[in-house]
Amino acid sequence: MTIATNTEHTTRTDHLPDIHHDNDDDWWKDTAERALHHLATLGRPFTAWHLTDLGVTDPRHPNQWGALFHWAHRQGIIRPIGYEQSRRTTRSGGACRVWTGTEAVTTR
Repeated sequence: MTIATNTEHTTRTDHLPDIHHDNDDDWWKDTAERALHHLATLGRPFTAWHLTDLGVTDPRHPNQWGALFHWAHRQGIIRPIGYEQSRRTTRSGGACRVWTGTEAVTTR
């Protein structure tokens, strides 16, 4: 079994900011960023499903969810706190990252 090093992990995800920022669906990107920021400021745990609960529709490509959260994490808006089973039927019970807002956004 091969365990990825930190460098390998970075290499596998370095395309995510491009997916988020090159997204030609400005409406989805704007709506998703606003919903994510709102949830982050509450200081409570949340997942991508919670954005859906707020009315954010599914993006054109499912990788855009990961790209959105990757971007927000790199911007210092959110931080990971764990995993839970995904509520999306399309994920077939797969693992879903749980996030919370960073102190930078929850103390404003």
